[in-house]
Amino acid sequence: MHNMKKILCIFLYCITSFNTFAHDSPVKVLRVPNANNVYGRIDPKTSKGSVHYLGTFNTTEECEKECIKQVERCWSYTHHSSKFTGYEGQCFGRIEELLWSPMKEMGINSGRILWPCRSNLDCSLNGECLDGMCKCDQAWMLHNCDELNLLKADKNTGYKQMDDGVPTSSWGGPVIRDPVDGTYHMFPAEMTRHCGINSWTVNSRIVHAVSETPLGKYKRIQEQQPPFAHEPDVINGPRGEAIMYWSAMEHKNNDTLCNCSDGSTPPSCKPGLVTFTTYMSMAARPKGPWSEPVVVFPTAPGDNNFAMVILKNGTLIGFNRVGKWGTSGSRIHLVRAESYLDPSTYKQNPDELWPLLPAAGTEDPFMYIDKRGNFHAIFHNMYPNDIQENCGGHAYSPDGINWQYGGRAFGNKVQFTDGTEFEFTRRERPHFVFDKDGVTPLALTSGAQYGGKYNDACYTLLQPINH
Repeated sequence: MHNMKKILCIFLYCITSFNTFAHDSPVKVLRVPNANNVYGRIDPKTSKGSVHYLGTFNTTEECEKECIKQVERCWSYTHHSSKFTGYEGQCFGRIEELLWSPMKEMGINSGRILWPCRSNLDCSLNGECLDGMCKCDQAWMLHNCDELNLLKADKNTGYKQMDDGVPTSSWGGPVIRDPVDGTYHMFPAEMTRHCGINSWTVNSRIVHAVSETPLGKYKRIQEQQPPFAHEPDVINGPRGEAIMYWSAMEHKNNDTLCNCSDGSTPPSCKPGLVTFTTYMSMAARPKGPWSEPVVVFPTAPGDNNFAMVILKNGTLIGFNRVGKWGTSGSRIHLVRAESYLDPSTYKQNPDELWPLLPAAGTEDPFMYIDKRGNFHAIFHNMYPNDIQENCGGHAYSPDGINWQYGGRAFGNKVQFTDGTEFEFTRRERPHFVFDKDGVTPLALTSGAQYGGKYNDACYTLLQPINH
């Protein structure tokens, strides 16, 4: 007990001493969002739980071994402020969640998280648990393999359409590969008449764009669905066909559409009613021809954000968004179907997948199955505007039925190959572009708004993923 008191006293004294010098050097904070606290900023001074000092070691590997031995999640420091090096080589762990970050509290410049795992679930099913540590797949990184390993984006890729010399706004788009000729086909939601994303409830349509390579640039070849049509999801079916789902509402005439001039939407453009129908259409190949649309979910208030995977036996597992605007926000429900070909078998589970999520909830899910047969989803976390760096979320499941909500998968800051960096106002509607094997993610597409509230011009950003 005496030794324990001594360690704790030294620990507290070092914190007090360090605070004097923390402001003198730039601090890089590594945040670790916890599944139960992803919407709040981490406050080390109010977070509950104690930090456990494991000892001082000559190497990080020695700290790892002790960490794994005690089945703790740990911090190991490698470099600190030049004015204070008292924590060099020391190893700290905590039995509970990592809501308290010594790196943030004490201004340490860099370090390493050690996250002992017991199974692949501790690695977010994005890697393997080997010798007590997560070995992440190339597309994922960090201690629990829950953040995308994104590369610098090329400003000349993605989907950027110019009409009459004016940018045309678009809001993300799914991409599938034609197995016959190897071309890649994107189906973006595009705003007509030079308007921005604020006009989506009246001006959105779905277009078909093609590229010879997965990263683009994608060029529009035709209108796929006229206004109003939005939030398409396009996947390959078990028979090799292309399948499209989308939300739509029939306009009686084009007088309801807004007219804009520069890619953004003026305040005079009034939003339409969010009362949509979900449709499905199929084609032997992405280039069409496409079948007559059939209704999957009948007309109802809200938009479904329907995302799905279809298994080899023809059953379907998907996500449906239910909007409870107010305190509980946008909520995700599980959808199952005995046959993807029979809309009458599509059933929504009444229970929310993540009922304890605070804030506005989640939307825009994209679901897929990885190379190990595990189920994953990426989506838009509906954070307040001041924490948009956490706008992309991830969830995973071994069976498609029981889902674990993960942490931050990507943010709204993007680095480009020309050396610049840009912080987008909004980044939503994420989808993966897969390699020809159908399971290796090559790129992330998303709708990216680069202006303010009434400068809502946007385009479909494509950012490569490490592979």
